[in-house]
Amino acid sequence: MLFHMEEPMSQRIESYRSLQAELEAVDLDDASAFSRVFASAHLLLEMTNRDMATALGVSHPSIGRWVNGTAAPHPVMRRAIARWIRAQVSTKLGLLERRAAPLSGSGLLGFPAAAKG
Repeated sequence: MLFHMEEPMSQRIESYRSLQAELEAVDLDDASAFSRVFASAHLLLEMTNRDMATALGVSHPSIGRWVNGTAAPHPVMRRAIARWIRAQVSTKLGLLERRAAPLSGSGLLGFPAAAKG
């Protein structure tokens, strides 16, 4: 799954939905499966290794090893990381879906337009 800022919003939304599905299906006891999903999330969330490390409370070299699949966190930590990623994805997906929703019949900020008369 590749993600680029130039992608149309519908493709970005689909990328987030695809990652959600991957997160639900991944066997977190399988280190290589976790690393694949983690790498996808890292790319899609557009966070640097340092930013992600700070958010997760680990070293930034650990993030690089997880993304590259040369190491993986303990299975208990994988579950916590997966929950954190799900929350991040859910938040970003919600924002994208709201931005993509048509505002027809709405005024500024999506509130109902005032009746003219």
